[in-house]
This record gives sequence, C-alpha cells and structure tokens, in this order.
Amino acid sequence: MANEKRCEIQDLGDICLTFKDGYKLTLKNVKYVPDLNHNLMPCAVLEEEGLEGRWGKGIMEIMKGFLTVFKADRKRNMYVCSVNYDILAASVTDYDKTSLWHKRLGHISLKGLELLQKEGVIVDKIEKLKFCDECVIGKQHKVQFPASQPPNPSSSSSILDYVHAYVWGPSNIPTHGGLEDYQLARDRDRREPRIPAKYNDFHIALNIESCEPSSVEEALKSENSKN
Repeated sequence: MANEKRCEIQDLGDICLTFKDGYKLTLKNVKYVPDLNHNLMPCAVLEEEGLEGRWGKGIMEIMKGFLTVFKADRKRNMYVCSVNYDILAASVTDYDKTSLWHKRLGHISLKGLELLQKEGVIVDKIEKLKFCDECVIGKQHKVQFPASQPPNPSSSSSILDYVHAYVWGPSNIPTHGGLEDYQLARDRDRREPRIPAKYNDFHIALNIESCEPSSVEEALKSENSKN
C-alpha cells in the first residue's frame, strides 16, 4: 500500500456493479482484501470499458458517449460513489498459491514443491495440485517440420535461425500481481543473452554478435551434452 503496509489478498474474482440509472459494469480480476475499509476502483478500468470522465467543482462525472453513467463526490483525495453489486453475478476464483508456484517454476512436480518448502524457499502452504492442462500438452511428442523445397517458412540457411526451447515449455504465467520475471535478459557489460533453465540456476550464454559460426556450434554442443 502507499503507507508501506502489506495486506493479504484472500480471493480473486469478478463482480458486477449496478449504478443508479441501471447501467451495469463488470469488473474482472477483483482482489478481495478484508483489511481495506473501502472498495477501490482505478480510472484505468473505466477507460478500458469505453467510459470517459470529467472533473470539476468537486464532482467526477463518468460518461459513455452522451450518457452519464454515475457521479462521484470528492472527499479529500478520493471520489466516492454509491453502487450496488449483483451477488449472483459475482464469481470468485480460488487463490491457489500451490498452482501458481507450480506454473511459475516451469510446471515443477508436487514433490519438488514440497522439497522447496522444506528448504525454506517457499513459505506458502503447499497443497494437492489440481489437474494441469499445460503439463499434458507439454509432454506431447515433437512435430516434424513439413518437408518441402525452399523458399519455405520452416527452412533456415544459417545458425540460430531456428532456436527450439525445450527447457521451459509453456511458462508465461504471471503472478497474481501481474509480474513476469522469467524473460530473456541481456548482460549490459558482456552483451550476452541469458536464458534461465528449468529447475537450475545456470544459464546458457552465447555471445552471438562476436562468435564465429564454429564456436557457436561448439557452445551449443557443449550445452546439449550437459543437459
């Protein structure tokens, strides 16, 4: 929070708001924080719904075209409005930390998660893993490229035209806060791309700009032999 206080998020889901004139607005991925005394709604969410705002004389007016959706009065540094929410339209998504750790760590097994918890790496409670579609898809056999004469989108003429990553698989899983840490990084001093591995901390470093083709081949063979 702005006062450097940490609040626990217990649930994540969607909720439908109904304003005085009957206009309904569905907010997605709403975080349920019991410690907060007020419901906070960022203006960016209203903009994504095609709404526009006008401010003046202590009043915020939210409009959609020429229709006024709702008005809010300013109290200190916030604009306060009264809305009703439809309980039947509100859906709650289970805030499953075990599933999140499983996906963030390259779809690691439950045994691996329990081991990390014993070593103190994971402080959250590890429960039984739910069925993971990505794990099933990630175990499917590789598909051959179509055999045809060039020019073909699947053909390459030089080294590293095609790079196949079997290390991570489907790993673009953000945290509940929207962070994505596992990305291709470049060392500013050595100007080398670094690719994080699946379960280990080592990385494959290839200085593509300065390496000769032969040295690139040797580096790739060396890393393949280690894996």
